[in-house]
Amino acid sequence: MKMRNSSTRFVSLLLAVVMVFSLALTGYAAERTPLLVLHGDEKEPVLNGRVTVCVDTTVDAVLADGKLTIRYDSQKLQFLSAKGGEAWRDNTDLSLQVNSNEAGKLVVAFAGEEPAMVGTAICLSFQAIAEGASSVMVVEEGSYVTGAEGYTLEARTVVEVGGHNWSQWKVIKAATCTEAGEESRTCLNCGEVEKRTVPATGHQWGEWAVTKAATCTEAGEETRTCTLCGEKETRAIAATGSHTWGEWKTLEEATCTSNGVQERECTVCHEKETKLILELGHAYTEQVVAPTCETAGYTLHTCSRCQHSYVDSIVEALGHNYEKQVTAPTHDKMGYSTYTCTRCHHSYVADYTDALGHEYTQKVTKEPTCTEEGVMTFTCSCGKTYTESIPKKEHTYQDEVTKPDCTHMGYTTHTCTVCGHSYQDSFVDALGHDCEAKTVPATCTGYGYTENTCKRCDYTYISEITQPLGHKGETVNAKEATCTEDGYTGDLVCSVCGEVLEKGEAIAKGHTWSDWTVTREPECFQDGERTRTCTVCGETEREVLPANEDHCPSRVFADVDTSRWYHEGVDHVVREKLMNGVSETLFHPNHNLTRGELVTVLYRMAGTPAVEASTPFTDVAEGRFYSDAVAWAYENEITEGVTDTLFAPNTDVTREQLVTFLYRYAQRKGLKTDAVGSLDQYPDAGSIGNFAVEPMTWAVTNGIVDGLDGKLAPKAASTRAQIATVIMRFETADLA
Repeated sequence: MKMRNSSTRFVSLLLAVVMVFSLALTGYAAERTPLLVLHGDEKEPVLNGRVTVCVDTTVDAVLADGKLTIRYDSQKLQFLSAKGGEAWRDNTDLSLQVNSNEAGKLVVAFAGEEPAMVGTAICLSFQAIAEGASSVMVVEEGSYVTGAEGYTLEARTVVEVGGHNWSQWKVIKAATCTEAGEESRTCLNCGEVEKRTVPATGHQWGEWAVTKAATCTEAGEETRTCTLCGEKETRAIAATGSHTWGEWKTLEEATCTSNGVQERECTVCHEKETKLILELGHAYTEQVVAPTCETAGYTLHTCSRCQHSYVDSIVEALGHNYEKQVTAPTHDKMGYSTYTCTRCHHSYVADYTDALGHEYTQKVTKEPTCTEEGVMTFTCSCGKTYTESIPKKEHTYQDEVTKPDCTHMGYTTHTCTVCGHSYQDSFVDALGHDCEAKTVPATCTGYGYTENTCKRCDYTYISEITQPLGHKGETVNAKEATCTEDGYTGDLVCSVCGEVLEKGEAIAKGHTWSDWTVTREPECFQDGERTRTCTVCGETEREVLPANEDHCPSRVFADVDTSRWYHEGVDHVVREKLMNGVSETLFHPNHNLTRGELVTVLYRMAGTPAVEASTPFTDVAEGRFYSDAVAWAYENEITEGVTDTLFAPNTDVTREQLVTFLYRYAQRKGLKTDAVGSLDQYPDAGSIGNFAVEPMTWAVTNGIVDGLDGKLAPKAASTRAQIATVIMRFETADLA
């Protein structure tokens, strides 16, 4: 509850709000929402002995089917009246039932069936009848709401009339976790200061956090921190007391004769434990080996794991059982006896006898010559043979003498008449050359020299060489080239011998071109052009730049669909600067064109000539974008206005007006305006105004306008896209 005073004043008494309490809920924690709040206004004293206490509800239905008991000091206060309404307002009234049969006690209840909602105020008026400390109290009266929760109210002192008028409590020293704080308040009337101790708040601990994990054998540690002062508190975490072993792992395998080792590790503290794997012992298999002639028999025992073995049950060797076989001697080889064992086939040789020896006869099997040895062959009765060499015979030589010449020695050649073998000796020195000299003079290109020729052998050699004299060249038949005619560098001719030393070259005709200059950018429907000029003769060369979309005049307009029929027309009027967009990015192709806009297009087609004439049109103001264009069109009889004094510049231009303006413009330019043809194929031709029949015929005949769905629609307005297309057709038509 909160409490407030009425606006009336009483000179001798001051109203002081002592405290504001949250009402406890019986059986529930203290932080639950209070049912009632009392309001007090310590700024206003009680005047004329009258004070009003208002109780505001803070929980719906707090007074449903219940009562509120108010106790007060009947010696100091006299109850006057009670009123219910919105909290802090006096302009509403709820029906109340007040029982004041007992002095110092009021029992208040709502008369209606509906419960009081949050914010409902119950205001009680009292008359102060004496000075001194008096009070009004809200006291316990049982359950004040329906339902199972059973909210109840504790007794609270609400207002004291007289005594100190205290200010709000002010913190002097804030309480901490471990130290008490202090608050004070001051009487607004007399200045007295009252202090009270604020208990220490106690630590606000955070969650425990593990700072050292416990292991199997060692205790751990965890810490928590006060969120207010940062103080830390630590406590131990008990060791687990037992290991959490992992699987056994074999470190060393057991063998037949040695133990193995296994190990496992605690997954928590990583302590390791080992144990032995007992030796396996041998696992023997038996193999019986029979005795042979030279080796004993036995039983072999072998371990299947480690291959360890031993033998027992030994039987003596059988010994050999030999048979004899005699081999007789031959002329070359000794005779002998071979002894072979019948069991194991072991053998050895003994009882050798000498070889018989050979008895040879000899015969010449190849006669010797001057160049090759002969052969003597010796043959035994057993058929064996061998050979010996017979020395070569002497050569039978015939001699031939060769005389010396200028360059070759003389010598004697000895040649065998039997085999043709030859050799040379008796050498004589060469005679040497006997030369005769002849002088040859140098020319432009040839060397000068002395030619020496041998009288005996025609040997020739050159001596006393002099350098060629060289040509004396001069240029003849030279001719300068021009841009259009070839020139000639001239021939280089020797003035001494007349030889053409170097042929001249034709100097190709050709221009000295400047860089290319683009004179018209290519567009979607029109080729571009670039030119260059000869810096010598001034001739200009032109080159076509194929049409493309890179420089499309309409590309800046977001509302121009380049796939539509009007694209080429819009490109034309934008490129020629006959029509502009309505903004930098919009053209409005489907918006109608006005009469003022059309004559402006024609005026631009004419080159925007200077205008001096005036017009009789009162609706054409000076300074408008079409003002000069209308004056020009009127001066050149392209338009006459819709009346003598009105031009209607902002009215949509019709199709018959469009062709009429173009027809008159063509006449003004001296173009062909013969109206040859017929409009009979158009069902609405009869609706054309008389002034436009000839212009419409001319426009249709020359392909400047087409019908609309098979009709001419002469009275229909024309869009910006349509007029752009018509202007393009007009400017590209053959009207010369």
